[in-house]
Amino acid sequence: MPGAAWTDPLTPLLGRWRTSGAVLDDDGATTAQITGTDVYELMPGGGWVVHRWVFSADGVRARLRAAADGTSMTASWERSTPAGWVRWMVLDFTALHQPTG
Repeated sequence: MPGAAWTDPLTPLLGRWRTSGAVLDDDGATTAQITGTDVYELMPGGGWVVHRWVFSADGVRARLRAAADGTSMTASWERSTPAGWVRWMVLDFTALHQPTG
């Protein structure tokens, strides 16, 4: 199991985040707005970070990018089509309080 040193790069993720974004159609136009919250916290013992959410789909992928200062993140989701991967959702996360760990 990873030790405390493993969590150091993930410390900026810890805390509560305001989530906002859009679902995109095949042409990249917004079809729906998304709002919500996400919470990232250390598991007991400090060796793992947990992000609780439920999502199930085939043919999708995502990339999460955290700002170096720990105050924001972005996520870009893509879905597979016969023509290849197309943008599906774009999300912005704003830290609601300082990360804890």
